[in-house]
Amino acid sequence: MNNEFLISKGKELLGDSNHLTRFSYFDKVYPITTENIKETYQYFDLKDKDILTVTSSGDHIFCAALKGSKNIDCFDVNILTEYFYFLKKAFIETYDFNNFKNNFVDFIKGKIDVIRCDEVLANIPEQYQVFWNEIIKYSFANNLSLNNLFIANEKGFRLNHNTVNYLSLENYNLLKEKLPNVNTNFINSNLETLSGRICKKYDYIFLSNICDYVGLSKTKTIAKTKLMKHLHNDGKIIYAYIYETVKIPYLDYEDDLYMIENEKYSDYILTLSKGKHYE
Repeated sequence: MNNEFLISKGKELLGDSNHLTRFSYFDKVYPITTENIKETYQYFDLKDKDILTVTSSGDHIFCAALKGSKNIDCFDVNILTEYFYFLKKAFIETYDFNNFKNNFVDFIKGKIDVIRCDEVLANIPEQYQVFWNEIIKYSFANNLSLNNLFIANEKGFRLNHNTVNYLSLENYNLLKEKLPNVNTNFINSNLETLSGRICKKYDYIFLSNICDYVGLSKTKTIAKTKLMKHLHNDGKIIYAYIYETVKIPYLDYEDDLYMIENEKYSDYILTLSKGKHYE
C-alpha cells in the first residue's frame, strides 16, 4: 500500500468519530497496552533473543527492547499499527520522561499543539513522517480530533506503569539508549496467514490476546501446526493472554499456564514449548 492511499484512509478515520469496526487492514489503534506485559515478561529471558510479537500499541516491542531483545519482528493485520509504532518511538526519542508522559497522552487525546507535533515529526523516518504530517495537518485544518484514530481502554487514555516496564525514570532512559540498536521488521498479516510470511526462526512468539477474537482452540491449533516450526529448539509460543481467568477453570491443558498479577484480579498466559510439548 502506498502512502497516498494510507493517507486517504487516515483522513477517513479521522472524520468518523463513530467508527465501529476492529482489526481490519486499516483501523483504529490501541495506543496503550491492555495487557500486563511487565509481569508477563518476567517469566522469560529475552536478552539477545529473537522474538515475534503483535505490533498493536507498540508496547510489546518497547518492553522487549528494554529486556534486551535486539531483533524483534512484529505482525498485525492493521497496517496503522506500524505507522503508530514509529510515531510513539519518536515521542520517546524526542522527550525526557516527564515530557513524554505529558505530550504523548495529549497527542492521543487530541489535545496537542502544532509545535509539539513538529518536534516529534522531525524524529520519524521519512515514509512515516509524510503520513503523519498529512494526517496531523488535516486534523488541525478541519477541526478533527486525533483521538478518533485510537481506542481507549477501560481507563481511558492513561499510561499505566503497572503494565509496562519502561514507565519509570531509570527504565525510560535505558530504553532510549537501547532503541537505536533494536532491529524491527513489520509483517502485515493476520494470524492465519502469518506462517507463510515468516522466513526465520524465533526464541519466543507472543500472540497477545488474539484468542479473544479468533478463539482459544483455533489459536492453539495454529500455534501447534503452523508456528511451532518457526521456533528455535526450546523456543516458546505464548499463544494466549487471558483476562480475569479467575472466573474460568483451566484444568486440562498439557501446556504451561502462568498467572499474571494485575491490580484487582489475576490474568493468565498459556504457553507451548518446542521440545517439551511438540517437536
